[in-house]
Amino acid sequence: MLAIIGPVVYIIIAFFMDPITLQNKGIVFDISKWTLTAYERVMTNPQIWTGFGNAVLYSVLFSVISVFITLLDRYSMELFINDGEQVMSMGVFTDIKADGISFKTNGELAMDVIMHELRKNDAKI
Repeated sequence: MLAIIGPVVYIIIAFFMDPITLQNKGIVFDISKWTLTAYERVMTNPQIWTGFGNAVLYSVLFSVISVFITLLDRYSMELFINDGEQVMSMGVFTDIKADGISFKTNGELAMDVIMHELRKNDAKI
């Protein structure tokens, strides 16, 4: 726990110290020597804002992509022929109120239909 709290406290204290004092003397607990110079430098640095903007953009973009892929996977169906010798994946977009599936063919067809349902495991770990 100290390995996490120690660096965080150091960063917070160093943030309020004069950068030159911090570099020459290290952490000084004399509050009268604390300034907001480091804070002003960070807030006026355009590279910080560019990095922050990129982080927000990537977070939003990957969240949208993740939701889109999850929605597509909700309607996915996999077809395995000859025990996986040939495989086909597809999206089947059905009405939420649909209560069945039907198959049609031109000619004869022999097939086994197996539905695998994923269920939530409530086991406590």
